[in-house]
Amino acid sequence: MGQGAFLMKQLPALLLAASFLPLLAGCQTTPSGGSRPPLAGGYTEITSLDKEASDAATLAQSAVQVKFGTAAAVKSARRQVVAGMNYQFRLASQSGQAYSVTVHRPLRGSMQITSIGEVSSAPAR
Repeated sequence: MGQGAFLMKQLPALLLAASFLPLLAGCQTTPSGGSRPPLAGGYTEITSLDKEASDAATLAQSAVQVKFGTAAAVKSARRQVVAGMNYQFRLASQSGQAYSVTVHRPLRGSMQITSIGEVSSAPAR
């Protein structure tokens, strides 16, 4: 049997299998623990800082020190995949003042602060 005849014989099975692909693409699994899967393009919580997130956190702490003249500890961290990576940190000083800092790491180049400011209360996250 030639290749063309073999493909023609298998075509109905291939079409049937291909018709299920859109259904499979819509299936979502949840990570262990029952939490929701990460939202595409959205921020996801960071529970343990890797080297890059730790470097971004250090930059955020330094920025708070320079801009507001106070040391602040990281209270929560999130990351977002963009053209590079965004890191969003909530920090708090010993006096209880809270800060929000976003650090962007482009695909090429070094990290930079894209936003920094005081927030009204310490983060609950």
